[in-house]
Amino acid sequence: MAKANKQQKMQGKKKGKTSKQKLPKMLQGLDEAAQAWARLLADPCNAPLAKPCYPTQTGGMLIRTEWDGIIDYSATSIGGAVLFTPGALSTVAGANGSVQFIDANSDSAGLGFTASLASQPGYYTALTWESARCVAACAQVSWPGSELNRQGVISLAQVPAATLVTSVGGLYSIQQLRAASPYVERMPESMAEVKWRPGDRDNQFTPVNLNPGNADVEGRNSLLITASGLPVSTGIRVRLVAVYEVQFTASSGQIFTMVPQAGPSSKYSANDIFSFLDRAGNWAYNLATSPAAKFVWNTGVSLAKKAPLMLL
Repeated sequence: MAKANKQQKMQGKKKGKTSKQKLPKMLQGLDEAAQAWARLLADPCNAPLAKPCYPTQTGGMLIRTEWDGIIDYSATSIGGAVLFTPGALSTVAGANGSVQFIDANSDSAGLGFTASLASQPGYYTALTWESARCVAACAQVSWPGSELNRQGVISLAQVPAATLVTSVGGLYSIQQLRAASPYVERMPESMAEVKWRPGDRDNQFTPVNLNPGNADVEGRNSLLITASGLPVSTGIRVRLVAVYEVQFTASSGQIFTMVPQAGPSSKYSANDIFSFLDRAGNWAYNLATSPAAKFVWNTGVSLAKKAPLMLL
């Protein structure tokens, strides 16, 4: 009996050792700072706040912000789109801002994006900010009506901001935007989500008291949600979450302490971390919300999707 127990323990140790060797090499070498930021990128709503691994020693205070509301389309509208560019946060009246909408009367109607400052996560607290840069963000969409009337199609995408935001508010249709989105599904039973990937310029601190025009969005990335086939006067419910690293104004009451602002250094770059996340699975999209969809989704993606949180 004792010999059998000893053999079982030895087999357990061997299995554990083999499992560890199968982990990605990138995972085994990630330092603490890189792991913390990867967790936050994969779960901006719930993960502990962490400094980004941007190529700079300048830092600030981490703040998680949120906007949640129903985009109420008109009596003739059957769809629309939301473009969320978290790096383009602005508090200036009439500015483009980080959130823009399209309200569409048909799938093929071409309508320009319209800025909505009050719908920006962090807008009301950013009045005391000098500058900020986005660390992590996500956009969620859900059905605001009764389950009996749930209908329509949505799409989710990570997109370069400059391809959609123009100084003249270029014309786009829901049909065109949906065709450019990698993920399309029927209106979810509960919620669908897309997470943000920083662009080349998103690692820079940007003053929030400026109007982010077309030139400013060059090199920034956005999150795109579209919806169509909706009942009139219904709209969609949208939740936007962004984690910002903030530098405050002199009149904010915050004390300037430059040394603590510098975040923990990491030998891994943003590209290194995203390379790991991409290999780990479909970390950027959460689509399966109905029981039937979850069953199909779990067969191929679920374990990989959870990997950044489980294995880091």
